[in-house]
Amino acid sequence: MEDLAEGLFKSILRIISLFFRGLLWVLINSWDLCFERPGWYIGWPICRLLSLGRLPKEAWGEPDRASDKCQALVAIVGFIAIFIVVVGISYLLGESALN
Repeated sequence: MEDLAEGLFKSILRIISLFFRGLLWVLINSWDLCFERPGWYIGWPICRLLSLGRLPKEAWGEPDRASDKCQALVAIVGFIAIFIVVVGISYLLGESALN
C-alpha cells in the first residue's frame, strides 16, 4: 500500500514539475510578447508626456528601432504605471482587495 501511495505522490510531483517547466519555457520564449511589447505601448506615452515629447525618439509603433536600454526603460515605466493603477483601484475598492 505504501508503494502505491509513493508512486502516486511521485506521479503528482512529475505533473507539477512538468507544468512549471512548461510555464518557464513559455515565459522565456515569449518574453517579447508578454513583457516588452505591453510595457512599451503603455510606457511610451508616459515617457513622452514626462519628457515633453522628446523621449523616446522612436515612434509609438517602432519599438524594434529603439536600443535595448531604451526598450527596457520604457517597458519598466509601463509596468510601474500598471502597478500603480492596480494598487489605486484596489485601494478604492477597499483594503481587503489587497489581501
